[in-house]
Amino acid sequence: MPDCSRFQQIVNDRRAVADTLHANLNQDLADCAELPPQQVAQCRAQVRARLAAAEAALNTAEADLQRCLATPDLLEAQGRITFLRVHDLGTGFGPPNDFLDVEAVIQLDSQPGKGFGFQLRNDQNQPAREGMLQLLRDAFAGNAPVTIDFLRSTGKNNGTIIRVALIK
Repeated sequence: MPDCSRFQQIVNDRRAVADTLHANLNQDLADCAELPPQQVAQCRAQVRARLAAAEAALNTAEADLQRCLATPDLLEAQGRITFLRVHDLGTGFGPPNDFLDVEAVIQLDSQPGKGFGFQLRNDQNQPAREGMLQLLRDAFAGNAPVTIDFLRSTGKNNGTIIRVALIK
C-alpha cells in the first residue's frame, strides 16, 4: 500500500481550519454587524469567502488522499503458469469489481485465485508486450518458472503485468 500519510496530514490540517471557521461562523458574522453599515455586507462576504476557500482546500486534499489510496502497488510473484489465455479486445478478465481490461491473462501455481494480465494493443507498448507474451508461452510450454512484476490495487486479486522474466 502506498504511503499516503503526508496526504492524510494535509487533510487533517485543512479539516481543522474548516472546522474552526465553521465553529466561529456565527460569531464572525455577528462581529460584522458591529461595523459601520456600509462595511457589513463586505465583512460578511469575506467571512463566507474564507469558509468557502477552506472547504474547497479540504475537498482538494481529500481528493488527493483518495488518489493516493487508489494508487496500485508494484508487486512481484514467482511460479509456474497454470493458465494462459489470449482473447479478443474488450472481453477482459475477472469479475466486475476486479476486472482487468487486458487481452493476455495468466495464473500462477503460487498465487491461487489470482489473475495477471496485460494489453496487446497497437500502441507504443506493443513490441514489449508481444515479447512478454512469447516469454510466457515458452514458460508455459516448458513448465518453467517465471517472475512477474505487476500492479495491483489494495483489496484486489487481479493485477496488471508490467514485466516478465524467465527463471532457470
